Amino acid sequence: MGKGRVDVCVVNKSKKLPESLLTRYQEEKAGLVVDDLNGVGAKKVIRGDFISKIAYEKSESDILTRSLVRHDPDKLAKAINSIL
Repeated sequence: MGKGRVDVCVVNKSKKLPESLLTRYQEEKAGLVVDDLNGVGAKKVIRGDFISKIAYEKSESDILTRSLVRHDPDKLAKAINSIL
């Protein structure tokens, strides 16, 4: 997107995932997104624990591969409200 185009970035900093989810990610050769911002890119970075405690389970009819972990909507809403 280019430098200076993002005002605020909300980044999950929690790595507290159940071992079973971490194992499934490893089996799929996937992983969590790494926070490598280090103050570059966004004018403000809000870091916090935004992971939901509920793991996503896709339906059998879903042909797409999807992430198992989701953001907690309440935690994310609080972070967004703190920006406004």
